[in-house]
Amino acid sequence: MASEQILLVDDDESMLRVVEKILKKAGREVICARDGREAIEQARIHSFDLFICDVRMPGMDGIEAISQIKQSHPNSRCIVITGYADEAASIRAIRLGVDDYLKKPFKMEEFLRSVERSMELARDARAREERLQSMRENYLSVIQRMAEAFEDRDAFRAGHSKRVAGYARMLGEALGFSAERLDLLDLAAGLEDVGLLGVREEILNKVSPLGAAERKHIESHTSTSHTLLAPLTDLERVLPMILYHHEHFDGSGYPEGLATHTATTRKIGRTASASRLPRPWGSCERGQGGNLIPNWWTSFKRSFQILTSLVS
Repeated sequence: MASEQILLVDDDESMLRVVEKILKKAGREVICARDGREAIEQARIHSFDLFICDVRMPGMDGIEAISQIKQSHPNSRCIVITGYADEAASIRAIRLGVDDYLKKPFKMEEFLRSVERSMELARDARAREERLQSMRENYLSVIQRMAEAFEDRDAFRAGHSKRVAGYARMLGEALGFSAERLDLLDLAAGLEDVGLLGVREEILNKVSPLGAAERKHIESHTSTSHTLLAPLTDLERVLPMILYHHEHFDGSGYPEGLATHTATTRKIGRTASASRLPRPWGSCERGQGGNLIPNWWTSFKRSFQILTSLVS
């Protein structure tokens, strides 16, 4: 089980030390802060399961500190302790969802029971989140395997997503993208065409020119990909990249005809990869024209030429 940490906040040094000693004697890991600002800084550095906070402190009061901490630690539990009867503070604490509101002096047995209840709630929340995360990862794994299986059954598309990811990363590195943004490109490239699973095979394999209805059917795959992946909240930053991965720099793409930089790195990657595809729906990927950012396309070609010269 992961270590459970408590942040104890009180401007009264003697009270802080007494409560800290009791909690540590009960086997708890405790970090102390003496005011709201210090509490927020500790919460920025560490992850806490429970915040125990005095209300009246110099500068920022305990309720405001909890309010700010909750923004970055929404699943952490809170107990408020106070030496004053303050109805307004009680109402604010309730609205923030604190587990208990204890008035000093309180019995330590009562205090420890309150702490144990809050820690149990924290454990339950953590276990629930771990189960949900496991489900999300399993769902994503299934989607990725389906996408890979779809590509593997087609000799022309085999490895297409990996090539797109590789080319997009190469361009991103040439343009100075951050490591995080490069990782998002990789993820989006591997998932963006999963919606092609919903496209009829006779259209995917058609060699003659596509009719208007057939082209519209092909174009629906962006929305299908987005719909399949939308339940995965961890992909929030990737979903727009997937939905709009066929938008063009000049606004001539789909599904919404946006003039955007959003998909251009992967668009260039697809243009390079799709040059292998002998089908009419792949031919639309090959032309650069106004649908690619000119200097990005130039950067890609330069990087690609350097790469091929190194391996030739």
